[in-house]
Amino acid sequence: MTTVLLVDDDAQLRKLHTEVLTLDGYKVLSASDGLEALKVFEESKVDFLLTDFRMPKMDGIELIVELRGRGFLLPILLLSAYYDEQVQVPRDVYVLRKPIEPDKLVNAISNLLSNRNNG
Repeated sequence: MTTVLLVDDDAQLRKLHTEVLTLDGYKVLSASDGLEALKVFEESKVDFLLTDFRMPKMDGIELIVELRGRGFLLPILLLSAYYDEQVQVPRDVYVLRKPIEPDKLVNAISNLLSNRNNG
């Protein structure tokens, strides 16, 4: 079973995305910000990162940079209602704008995992 770490400071959105992904067969772990997410990475095996862009304490980009620096090379989907094209996003990170339909979220994750496994 693929484990997805969902990082978002919006508790309602975390709950909704957790339900959608669980119904699609994923094991979902969650964190409310980047610092909390780093603790999850220390304690659990994570196969996929789904993270918000704007969060308190440590935003999504800072989280991604920190994880890459620690050698984590898992697929990443960055979600944001506030994403600015001028923000420097690592090349291998896929970005989608919020709000996102549940089927589009599931399809994006499935495609990124499939590309990872086939590449």
